[in-house]
Amino acid sequence: MSVVMSADELPARARADFWRDLLNEAILPCQVRIDPDKDLRGRAVAGSVGPVQLIDLVGPGMEAVRGPRQVQRRDPELVGLMVEASGNAVFEQGGRRALLATGDMTFCESSTPYAWEGRIAGRNLLVMFPRTMLPLPPAQVDRLTARSLSGTSGCGALVLALIREMRGRLDDDGVAGNLRLATALVDLIVAAVDDGPARTVPPESRRRAGLLQIKAFILERLGERLEAAEIAAAHHLSVRTLHRLFRTEGETVNSWIRAQRLERCRRDLLDPGLRLRSAAAIGARWGFPDATHFGRAFRERYGITPAEYREAGAKRRWVGTSGR
Repeated sequence: MSVVMSADELPARARADFWRDLLNEAILPCQVRIDPDKDLRGRAVAGSVGPVQLIDLVGPGMEAVRGPRQVQRRDPELVGLMVEASGNAVFEQGGRRALLATGDMTFCESSTPYAWEGRIAGRNLLVMFPRTMLPLPPAQVDRLTARSLSGTSGCGALVLALIREMRGRLDDDGVAGNLRLATALVDLIVAAVDDGPARTVPPESRRRAGLLQIKAFILERLGERLEAAEIAAAHHLSVRTLHRLFRTEGETVNSWIRAQRLERCRRDLLDPGLRLRSAAAIGARWGFPDATHFGRAFRERYGITPAEYREAGAKRRWVGTSGR
């Protein structure tokens, strides 16, 4: 469940205090410097996925400084990934200084003083998780802070895509307590920075991150014909290795693809904007060109036909509307 905090409905004179309280309580104790004469409207949405906390902040330019006294006051021993979704910022920690443009990200950690300055109004995504979730020695974590990483290519782009997906589903009960999804995100974050010669990331973390990359590749092509040989080749793997990766999670490549396609069909059947599109057309869109096969597969998974599922969804919407 997400929590929404907004400065928009507050009197203008109260908005500076709103941002100070928000950064101190929802994130970490720090000193907040903000120009009260600026437009201080904005909002923040906060939620959790397992032990991972996610904060989506849209607000004015400001500065947050976490000094030794604030560290001593409260240190939950968290590691964070700060994403500059729009705007630009400067982040300093451990004697390093990262300049962040739109799409860039950087590590931070709660046990060391830092300074962050959002030079203009913008949007920031902050992911925080216990330091113990990182399969890295403390010294390496310290060396990662305040280094700019790109979120526009490679593993960084997958990290950003997954964070945005999680942000959009914070109110989904199946996501809120999903420890596997939280672990997958941390593994992918580790993979994004594992580009040095030492290769200190454990093989298990690299395996999970690699599987997540493969799944992201498949999800982008769900409506297309997907063959195991093509998927494996795109990731420089043998077909046998591809199948072995999926077996570690108790599934097969084909069963996972089928489940994802049916889930997309289920969502489309509930979408009022697609009510004029036939169930068969929805099935064909997501890789079920044969209407009979689609109907049988859907019923096998959800217990009713696509038409019955759509009708039940429409009735729920009608009852909810008429009861207001």
